[in-house]
Amino acid sequence: MALSAPAALIGAVELRVTAAAHRRGEFGYVLARSAWGQGYATEAAATVLTYAFEQAGLHRVAATCDPANVASRRVLEKIGMKYEGHLHDYLHIRGEMHDRLLFAAVHP
Repeated sequence: MALSAPAALIGAVELRVTAAAHRRGEFGYVLARSAWGQGYATEAAATVLTYAFEQAGLHRVAATCDPANVASRRVLEKIGMKYEGHLHDYLHIRGEMHDRLLFAAVHP
């Protein structure tokens, strides 16, 4: 993602196919703190989800977020993803295990 004036990188989004035979994928995003609360994450996440279904041909797309990150959870809910569960000790970050919340959407 980049802002037009002045041009500045404010984040990144990644979509990856995790099981091509099952048409399954995952996506994630990061956003500079200075860009929080301006709708960029929602816009980017919605665009990637639409691309995943309409262009990449995926049937199911998942995403996770930190349980303490209420704003990220709201982004996933706003774009139509459903909460599926709490993943305990799911990621190893800087020497510590961290939980994640799992969200997913299925192509209609």
